[in-house]
Amino acid sequence: MPHHHALRASFWLWLLPTVTHAEWMPNGIPLCHRDANQYVPFMASDGAGGFVVVWQDFRNGDGDVYAQKVNASGDVQWTADGVAVCTAAAAQSANGLVADGTGGTILVWVDARSGSYDLYAQRLGTNGVPQWSANGVAVCTATGNQSITFRGCIAADGAGGAIVVWTDLRTAPARIYAQRINGQGVAQWTANGVPVSPSATGAQSDAVVVPDGASGALIAWHDSRAQIGGNDIYAQRLNAAGTAQWMNGADNGIAVCAVAQSQDRPVIVSDRAGGFIAAWEDARDFGRDIFAQRVNAAGARLWTANGVGVATGSGLQNQVRIAEDGAGGVLLVWQDGRNTAVDYDVYAQRLNSSGTPLWAANGVPVCVNALRQEEPKIVTDGAGGAFVSWFDQRNALNWDTYSQYVNSSGKPLWTLDGVATSATDGDQVVTTLVPDGTGGALCAWSDSRGGDYDVYAQFVTGSPNAVAIMSFEATTHDGVVELRSRFRSDLGVQGVNIYRGAKGGPLAPIARGGAGEGREFGYEDATVQPGEWYDYQIGVSDADGEFFSPIVSVRVDEMTLRLEQNRPNPFNPSTTIRFVIPKQGHVLLAIYDANGAIVRTILDADNPHGAHEVQWDGRDDRGTVVGSGVYFYRLTAESRSETKKMILVK
Repeated sequence: MPHHHALRASFWLWLLPTVTHAEWMPNGIPLCHRDANQYVPFMASDGAGGFVVVWQDFRNGDGDVYAQKVNASGDVQWTADGVAVCTAAAAQSANGLVADGTGGTILVWVDARSGSYDLYAQRLGTNGVPQWSANGVAVCTATGNQSITFRGCIAADGAGGAIVVWTDLRTAPARIYAQRINGQGVAQWTANGVPVSPSATGAQSDAVVVPDGASGALIAWHDSRAQIGGNDIYAQRLNAAGTAQWMNGADNGIAVCAVAQSQDRPVIVSDRAGGFIAAWEDARDFGRDIFAQRVNAAGARLWTANGVGVATGSGLQNQVRIAEDGAGGVLLVWQDGRNTAVDYDVYAQRLNSSGTPLWAANGVPVCVNALRQEEPKIVTDGAGGAFVSWFDQRNALNWDTYSQYVNSSGKPLWTLDGVATSATDGDQVVTTLVPDGTGGALCAWSDSRGGDYDVYAQFVTGSPNAVAIMSFEATTHDGVVELRSRFRSDLGVQGVNIYRGAKGGPLAPIARGGAGEGREFGYEDATVQPGEWYDYQIGVSDADGEFFSPIVSVRVDEMTLRLEQNRPNPFNPSTTIRFVIPKQGHVLLAIYDANGAIVRTILDADNPHGAHEVQWDGRDDRGTVVGSGVYFYRLTAESRSETKKMILVK
């Protein structure tokens, strides 16, 4: 076999017209893969194309809270496997985080260090160093248990701090409480929080919060004050001092939806005008549907009384999630049982600022593949479209994470039923999703590919028309540079330009090749000189333009005269002889019999440097077939010779 000396430069990346994410790998990058389990990640954008993620971590035996930061290129920024946020006694469970607006992150968790469940918080600086007391500051340590929802329990206050909301069992029935903490970790309202709706009867739970734009909070929850065995959706606005603003005859908030049967699990986003838009699960028709409502800064409902129907068809619709659409409306996604009695699909809808559905009635299908799709998440692309991620059982044996991009008109633009964000061994579940600020999205999840659960993340490309260059590498052997690449485009690849230059110098096109969707591309460059360094780049073209890989550098290996053993050997009737010459020049290759007499001159001419192959058909210079026996072949070039033996058998 020929000797191959390879200098490799391999990587995986998604290319956009203006943004390169160079370190993301297929099936995601590991953020934490310590022994024991790491569960339920939550993410917040870092404002620079990356994110901070927190999770519950069992490396120390009980549940602790750890965090990691990843930049826009997929490079881990803090201590390997995460920085410890809280390792206090007993269990802690990370539940939410938010950017503080000054480059740091504030996170909140449920904490059992006292024997009951309390709430604690911590602020991490840009370097991952905790800024407040070790193991966090207390948000609420009142008697009884405090719990918080995964759907949005913390909001930035716009002044370097945060507002936290929770369900509180210090008295019965459960009440919603809130607390504001400033940038130094000091509580700003009454110790252990202020009640959001203090004198209402009935239980309150499942509170979510968004900023009101004036250092206060907009809070929604489900509330049983008017129903036995059911809930309605209520809301309250607290100002910067924690004082209720929506009195409605008392301090108990306003009804967002108070229709018969039960309404549960609200989600909200700011309307950027001091109010919010909410969505929830609704059983008014004795099924489970999705409804939505907009409430202005004064607490007035702006859409149809008790909400507009988002998905009111057959089957169960639940697990709704919400995101701003960038134009005053919202994007909604949910898991939907309209197509099957046992499994869920994923559907989405866009509402404008007036509550009018902009996509198909009852939503557009994001994924209707076989088996189950569950717990979708949604973020905006900044232009009215949406990225959606979910975990998916289409492969039957385990759960994978899938994603889809839906444009502003409600059309899914990627592969039917989504593309795999991670579809490797084990389960990939409990996804979380944030926008990257440049038209893309970032996804994290719990992943059991290694046996126990770890935390992985992936960049989800921002443009469905962008070329995706999955790999590009350059290797060198025998004076030739070999380029290999794999790529795809939703528009279909039209061609590939190959660019080359001296290392560090300008690049110029040297060749162009065609390529079909999803195929591998290869090219060999023999017009190089041994011992020299070269830079290579490819430009992949589709209908949206030309997209460039990063530049890879490779040094062409030095060569010496080399004559390889013929193949096959023994042979009949012909054999192949391969040789390598280090420089262009005259080459003589001849066959001799056992007595040293010349039998056949195979080659007597100038040849370029590099590897060459010739065949001998077992005939002499007169064309006569020679007999069985031992023969020798000699290569002479650059005043040097090499000789090897071969055997012809009849």
